[in-house]
Amino acid sequence: MDYHRALEQGAMAIFEEKYEAKVRVVSCGDFSKELCGGTHTSRTGDIGLFVIAKEEAAAAGIRRIDAYTGQKALEFLRYKRTVLKELGQLLNTDEKNIIKRSEKLVAQVSDLQQQNNRLVDILSKYLAKELLSKIDQGKHVVTIVEHLEGFELDVIQKVTDQLINNISKPFVILLLGSKNGRISIFSRVHPDIASKVTAVDLVRKVARELGGGGGGSEIKAEGGGKAVGKIQHALQFAQKYVLEKTHQ
Repeated sequence: MDYHRALEQGAMAIFEEKYEAKVRVVSCGDFSKELCGGTHTSRTGDIGLFVIAKEEAAAAGIRRIDAYTGQKALEFLRYKRTVLKELGQLLNTDEKNIIKRSEKLVAQVSDLQQQNNRLVDILSKYLAKELLSKIDQGKHVVTIVEHLEGFELDVIQKVTDQLINNISKPFVILLLGSKNGRISIFSRVHPDIASKVTAVDLVRKVARELGGGGGGSEIKAEGGGKAVGKIQHALQFAQKYVLEKTHQ
């Protein structure tokens, strides 16, 4: 068929190739019509085993499949069989019960996560209460600069929320958490004093002292570091910086 006539009739040129003036058109009923550079087998039996490996969207209303045939298809199935066997051994179950066993484990993990969240909430309230008992709320700006050893970012963020809920004055809060050689840094600054000191500047300066970095906004920022041995120095630096900026 003439190339341009084939396109006019709706044939798709799937590959970005240069076609001859005369082209071969392969149709599947009214469903698909495509230009073909030539068949690769004389009959479908030559293809042998056909296994779809992946299916995904290629464009609106168009799906794309990746598949293996012949020897490659056999190798792919053997690989899947090996993965299934190893997964069964890992989950300590036979292959026919892998899905059921996996669903049970997912449910257990979900329950444990919920329990952990509840414990973190309780712990955060306790830690916040301890910190509040040590500060002087008589000053015009409440400053809290502390290190919570053994805790990561999620905990120090929750502790910060608890602190804010119990402070009625402008505040600057900087908490450091450290665990497994990694340092988490989190800061919140009351909007009324953000013109004097910002959370993002405070976090970046402290993170620099700890060999790390950070980012955020004027009232909320976070960062990280790795120089655990310099935490005490960083706390002293932060305390002095905040006092100077707030003129206390």
